[in-house]
Amino acid sequence: MNGWWWNPAEPGRGFFLELRDGRACIACCGYDDRGGPQWHTAGPVEPDAGSALESRTRRMRLPDAPDEAAGAPFRLVLRDASAATLDWDGSRIPLELQYRELHDPFADEDDRLSGWWVEPGAGPRAAIVCEAAAKRLFAVLLDAHGWTMLEATRSNDAAYAGKWWRFEGGQSPGGPHRMPTGRELGAGEIRAGARGELVAAMPQGGERSFVRFSWPASASEVAGAARSRRLHASVSSPATSDVHCGLVPIHVELSSDGGFAEESLRFELSSAASREVLFEKDVRLGGRARRIRLVLNSHLLANGTVGLVARVLREGSEVWRDTIGLRIANEGPLAAQVRASLQRSGAPLVIEGAIDSMHFDMRDRSLAPWFDRPDALERVDELRRAGRIDAQAQYALAKFVREGYMVLPDAIEEALLERIDAELDDAIAEKVQGYTYGSSQRIVNLHLRYPGVRALWRHPVVMRHLELVFGVPARPCQTLTYIFGSQQEAHQDTVHLTPFPAGYMCGVWVALEDVRPDSGELQVFPGTHGLPRVYMSDAGCAKVTGNDWDEFGEKVVGRYRTMLDARPFDRVTYRPRRGTVLIWHENLLHGGSPRVDMSRSRRSIVSHYFAEGGIAFYDSTGLPGHMG
Repeated sequence: MNGWWWNPAEPGRGFFLELRDGRACIACCGYDDRGGPQWHTAGPVEPDAGSALESRTRRMRLPDAPDEAAGAPFRLVLRDASAATLDWDGSRIPLELQYRELHDPFADEDDRLSGWWVEPGAGPRAAIVCEAAAKRLFAVLLDAHGWTMLEATRSNDAAYAGKWWRFEGGQSPGGPHRMPTGRELGAGEIRAGARGELVAAMPQGGERSFVRFSWPASASEVAGAARSRRLHASVSSPATSDVHCGLVPIHVELSSDGGFAEESLRFELSSAASREVLFEKDVRLGGRARRIRLVLNSHLLANGTVGLVARVLREGSEVWRDTIGLRIANEGPLAAQVRASLQRSGAPLVIEGAIDSMHFDMRDRSLAPWFDRPDALERVDELRRAGRIDAQAQYALAKFVREGYMVLPDAIEEALLERIDAELDDAIAEKVQGYTYGSSQRIVNLHLRYPGVRALWRHPVVMRHLELVFGVPARPCQTLTYIFGSQQEAHQDTVHLTPFPAGYMCGVWVALEDVRPDSGELQVFPGTHGLPRVYMSDAGCAKVTGNDWDEFGEKVVGRYRTMLDARPFDRVTYRPRRGTVLIWHENLLHGGSPRVDMSRSRRSIVSHYFAEGGIAFYDSTGLPGHMG
């Protein structure tokens, strides 16, 4: 949870959090009433029992500066490792971890440059708050002139080079949203110095050195409270009030400010009811934070409320414990099949690190969905004879079986389309997620922001046809909104949105305008859903981390090219009318054609859906999937 947080619905401000030694310091980078860059700090403060950080902010003053007049109340509630709510200066701000997707989710130690740094010496000082994520670095200099930002890329093992920027005109505390404008100041660099310091090359020339910021002593420490052997541990799991299915993530972070740093510890996760140890691992902190990322195969747990105990042992004695409560609901016929398969194959209840297709019996033909079986067309005819589908649905399902996709003309009503038009116009104007008009950039999960997009996400026509395909209700995963064509090379969705059993995921593409020639139209390759599925392990490809897709492009996308070259598959250029829905098989090869006319938009929303009772994960990155 350390690093930069933001509100993607109102970009332009950033909130840097570092939780260390059981306490947190926060930097708030925003703007004053005239739009000038202004920063505030809060902390150091210990989280309370509800994972809330409460303090008062200091304007343009470091956390170790003498207190001035009390600032605005500040309350940050950490809902999980990547979502929080901030109450500050009369406003409630939903926050997300901004660069989460860039991090290697399975790294077990902090980067040496990330965190709070200050210039040594007495009197007013500058500071740098910095997050390094894979090959990228995002740093902000806090000084008497406001704040400036360096966005940089790794140039060697110890240095990141990029440009310094100054932003102005943005949102003030408690004020309405305003999008700031940026001005480039010049080249810069941040690197690790020979003595462990951080060295920053400034845009005006010269270098400045910074040392790791030591939190000011708390009142209890000043009073002499010993903390030489404190172990700091936290466990992040889904909320007990929510119902969970499929793969359930549990993240543990361990650190120490002394005493435990060089000792051998053992982490255990056990059943609260039976006390059976479900997972254990030896850990040596070595002066760094250690992360243990686990995923529960919840089909192997009983439905209902399940209690787990996380604890740390030192030489057999318990030094920390926490309890986890989960409400599990894997129900229905597909869930029963999945549970039986996991038990037959000896699948682990707890998976550490990356999730892979090899954790499941993906080749088990007894789990194949009806539409991937030899008698699939006979099944469609039986549904029609029984009166369960009409002639239009019969045609659509038969096309899905034969060609790997179906087309539903005029499926979305005009009133909803007009509502979504207005929402997309607003997203463009507000530059949601930094969207640049005219680019092929996609905007992720607009259904969380706009009610019209959310209504489309669960549209009854879409949900009914997906249930006909799956044989069980569908569970939506996400939304991807395109204003212009994606130009993405032909690919299977299998490796990106991976279902178990194989086949139980579909993509849905909704045309929000009449698609015109040369706009970067979608292309599909009928019949390619019958080709072999390509998983990361099959291609000998490592999981994608830090948004680096180079190896994936060579090994996985290269296989797609080879398969298309080996047989003369038709290439269908898809130019639907506004309101048409396309539903495709998870293994169908499809992609975006080149945008010949860059001025022509291709408004569309893509969603992906898993079958209720199945398992969802992302084989390309090794992360658990989401089912809404």
